[in-house]
Amino acid sequence: MRNTISLLFILILSLHAQASNLPDLGAPDLIEYDAITEKKLGNQFSAILHQQYPLVETPEALSLIREIAQHITQQVQPPRPFTFYLIDLPSINAFAGPNGVIGIHTGLILKTDTEDELAAVIAHEVAHVTQHHLSRTLKQQSKYTLAGFANLLAALLIGSQNPSAGFAVYLGGTGLNLQEQLKQSRAHETEADSIGMQYLSQAGYNPEAMAQFFGKLQDEARLSPTPPEILSTHPVTQHRLAEAENRAQQLPKHHNTPSFTLHLLQITLTVNTTTPPLKFPQHSIESCYQKNLTWLEQLPPKTGKPNSSCLKQFINQHPHAKMVQLLYARILDATGKKVLAEQQFKFLVDLYPHNGAIVYRYAQFLDTHQQAPKAIELLLAHQQTNTPTLVYQKLSELYGRLHDNLASTYYQAMVSKSIGDLKKYEILITKVKEQLKTQPTSHSEIKKAIEKSIKPSKTEEIHQVNQLDISENR
Repeated sequence: MRNTISLLFILILSLHAQASNLPDLGAPDLIEYDAITEKKLGNQFSAILHQQYPLVETPEALSLIREIAQHITQQVQPPRPFTFYLIDLPSINAFAGPNGVIGIHTGLILKTDTEDELAAVIAHEVAHVTQHHLSRTLKQQSKYTLAGFANLLAALLIGSQNPSAGFAVYLGGTGLNLQEQLKQSRAHETEADSIGMQYLSQAGYNPEAMAQFFGKLQDEARLSPTPPEILSTHPVTQHRLAEAENRAQQLPKHHNTPSFTLHLLQITLTVNTTTPPLKFPQHSIESCYQKNLTWLEQLPPKTGKPNSSCLKQFINQHPHAKMVQLLYARILDATGKKVLAEQQFKFLVDLYPHNGAIVYRYAQFLDTHQQAPKAIELLLAHQQTNTPTLVYQKLSELYGRLHDNLASTYYQAMVSKSIGDLKKYEILITKVKEQLKTQPTSHSEIKKAIEKSIKPSKTEEIHQVNQLDISENR
């Protein structure tokens, strides 16, 4: 309860401080707030997620979930940016915030049986964003107010941990009665199903997976005193399921996607937790991957021995299985085969230059082997990955250990900017500017970046997003 009150207080204060800068939302028939407002709210939403919630920062997990998500977001026209976060909570839940910020609980990922089911949830949340359900919800109030924004976003964040509490917060602060709110919620859920299934089908996933997953959760809810949390924020009725099933029948048929990528994601999420090991056939690549990763993540001194031969055998048969190849490179390094490991890392970076996990792990390898300058060179050349915050964090750390406080502070500022904490970004970037005054001949690239206020246009941002490599393990 204390965290909930703190979160609500921080959010309201944050929005209150920007109240004078929020644009006039205009006539009562306005359907969506403008892009400037949405971006500001998205930054606040993202920043508070990082301050108040347990986020998964494992490079492999982030890269895998964002690759699956990218199959869906590439179907959105016109293109727009999205950011996906993994919330380290066992509850079965997911939510969509402003400006394409989407959170997925680890409990939901572990609950899915196929990649198509996970993609269906992602497609549903993406549709909430593209159909402007946040702004359309606000439209139902008598007028747009600062309190309305704060109330709705607080409800979203609180609801990501406790849907019932989040729903109560929202209802308690709006002029809507319960019947009107439920009607609006059902309409939005149906629309998100319909549009989401289009994205799902266009991406090559089975459109029937959406009704299958929500139906499975509803069946379980009937037998459990504590139904899955996602059903509190995404109410399911028989009518909604029937509509979803009928809609799926009208779309092109697709068989379920092989769930290899999903299994690697699930393994990555469970290896460092108290969750019992997942069960896979004894000689499967998933079992091999899980055993090797479990060995690798042991704290020294490690017990037992890795079995990298099964990884190597699979790589020979499936040369594009990049996450298996990445684990193999890390195992080579951990078993003293430094030269072979570096060859493997370099090969992967050359082949997948936008994969954040690969870039980050290679930099980590170089740093471990006293090659910090080379690690910095690598990260500077590969800043446009699907895990940019981790790249900036590593750059800040490396420069700090090399006693380059200016560059370390600059990349810490970039960390703040990437997670939406613009207040901290401005404080840090001001320090960098002051330091540059006393070092006018150093850090020309940082100086140019600040002078040009490197901030890609919307078109450039979308281009960068679409350039990230797509998983070939589907």
